[in-house]
Amino acid sequence: MDSSAMITPSLQVSVSDEVQLNLGGYIGLGEAPDEITLTELLLGEDMSINSEFGMLSKTAFLQCKMYF
Repeated sequence: MDSSAMITPSLQVSVSDEVQLNLGGYIGLGEAPDEITLTELLLGEDMSINSEFGMLSKTAFLQCKMYF
C-alpha cells in the first residue's frame, strides 16, 4: 500500500427549481512515475509507477442538470 490519495472537491448550486450546477475536480496526490521517453514507451520498456494516484492529472468539471 502506498501513501497516495485522491481529493475530489465539489460544489453544488441550485440555480432554480429545475436547474442545478455542479463544479468539481479530481486531484491526485502521490509520487509521480519515473520519467520515460516516448521511444522507451513504444519499445515496451518497463515503467515504474511509484504510487496509485501520483500519475493522475488535475481535472476540473462543470455540470449542468436540468429537469423538466
